[in-house]
Amino acid sequence: MDCRNMLSYKNGKLLYDVSGKKAFEVELPLSSWKKLCSHSRLAERFLRLTPKCVEKIDEIHFLISYAGRVFCLNIETQKLKEEHQYCPKMNNPLYFTKIEGVEGFSDGILYGEYPININRNPISIFRRSTTGEWSKVYTFNGNILHIHNIIPDKNRGCVYILTGDEDSESGIWEARNDFADVKPVVIGSQKYRSCVAFPYKGGLIYATDSPLESNSLYFLNVETRNIFPLFELSGACVFGTEKEGMYYFAADVEPDASLPLWRYWTTYKLGKGIKDRTVRIVAGNLDEGFKVVAEFEKDNLPYTAFQFGNVLFPQCDIDGKVMIQPVAVKKYDNCALFL
Repeated sequence: MDCRNMLSYKNGKLLYDVSGKKAFEVELPLSSWKKLCSHSRLAERFLRLTPKCVEKIDEIHFLISYAGRVFCLNIETQKLKEEHQYCPKMNNPLYFTKIEGVEGFSDGILYGEYPININRNPISIFRRSTTGEWSKVYTFNGNILHIHNIIPDKNRGCVYILTGDEDSESGIWEARNDFADVKPVVIGSQKYRSCVAFPYKGGLIYATDSPLESNSLYFLNVETRNIFPLFELSGACVFGTEKEGMYYFAADVEPDASLPLWRYWTTYKLGKGIKDRTVRIVAGNLDEGFKVVAEFEKDNLPYTAFQFGNVLFPQCDIDGKVMIQPVAVKKYDNCALFL
């Protein structure tokens, strides 16, 4: 999004606005029943009907993850084309990652597989080339549950891979030579279980994502492999963003993941790593420190069935502003707000 145009979602449709006025809308591929459900926010939350990942390819193309598939939207032709289908039991990745100008790597948009993977099947990274072809570029052969995120570091000529979820699977990996060489930097603890990380002066600023124990922001020196605590979080962190030298992290509200599946879907019991029922945004940097800049109270619906209390960070190109989208909170659920 910038001052002139915005791509958004509402009631089963993608909306593209120019200068604040609707230019066109495109229906997403939904059954008649789900189209009807998309007009109810509660049904939309329960059925997970909103797009999860969007990446701008260029000035006229957007990549959109929706309902187990990847679509390309052309804003000139106003057409939506299916390009790619995820592996079984995967609805969306946590992130798309654009890689441009990283030495030793081909440019493209990547995602890591994020399925229900109880049997620990192989988990792969896929890349969309600049010409639109999809290919598998790396595979973990049964030693992780899934991939949380992929982080390019132009200064070091490498790409970091964030994996989870058990202690032995939770790690930060370094890839080089277009994924021909992949090795763990740190692995084997919930302290290395992360979904959000940012390269910074020979290391990474990252947040932990564990409902099992307390969470924090850390700085990882990738050469010495030492980690330094920066700020204690009130919950697990799945989403974050960087804007003009400031780093933003959302500490969520989620349930106890150790419960049986039927209880996990209906419970109000917090995970051990979740301190209370307040979603918090923490912002700052290593020079100025970090602090809480916004808080939202979790609503009264079950935490898994109707989604964790959280904050998303939609892409926004307006200088001096960070767009946020609280989810499953009181008063501001699904609202577009600015920091």
